[in-house]
Amino acid sequence: MKKNSILWALPILFLFTGFSLKAQKLADFEECSTKSYTECIPFPAIYSEASSIGREVAARKTIPSNLAKNLLVSQHNNLMDELDELNEKLRTEQKNFDDWKKKNPESKTNAYEKQVADAEKKIAEQDKKIKTHYAKLEEGKEAYRRLYEARAALREEFDKVLVKLDYAKSHPKEYIEESSYKSSDKAASDKKLAELTKELNGYIDKIKNHILSQEAGHKKEEDAAKEGMDTLDDLLR
Repeated sequence: MKKNSILWALPILFLFTGFSLKAQKLADFEECSTKSYTECIPFPAIYSEASSIGREVAARKTIPSNLAKNLLVSQHNNLMDELDELNEKLRTEQKNFDDWKKKNPESKTNAYEKQVADAEKKIAEQDKKIKTHYAKLEEGKEAYRRLYEARAALREEFDKVLVKLDYAKSHPKEYIEESSYKSSDKAASDKKLAELTKELNGYIDKIKNHILSQEAGHKKEEDAAKEGMDTLDDLLR
């Protein structure tokens, strides 16, 4: 019964510790050194998470054209400029209305009554347009937020890879099978281990360089997504 309990608990242990049954070997690093994007990650747990996030980035990276930041900012500015003009028009007509009333205190009608009503109607119509526009701003902000968070999460996974690559470089024997270099001749064993360590380091450097070059462009896109999110958020305030 105790043995069964231990076996039952193992999958949960692996789940919460990130432990992988598949140990990374020299061949894994060699294979990954020839690949790109998340496929170059030689650590299964990180690779699984990064691949999932990578698919999220791919699905989110193309912002719908009607939600593009520059378009929404332009639309917003135009709508606000139009509203300012309509408010100015209403103030002018209201002043004309008040002036005419002062000059004609006994009159039950006002020569500017229709102009004031028309100006108020146009402002009400503009307010409806702005309300619709604000809903689009919210939608655009959300699209940029999802993209930003996905890109940030992917960058964090790549950062984890870099840390583990540095660890692998300083602990090569954990990734080089003993049977590949161990022999009864210590000098020969040490020489072979040194050769395999150099080979491992070469693969690590290739993977690391690929990730670093990739991160530069990725960070730029991440920052752009955040800038889009923040810009639309400012317009909503």
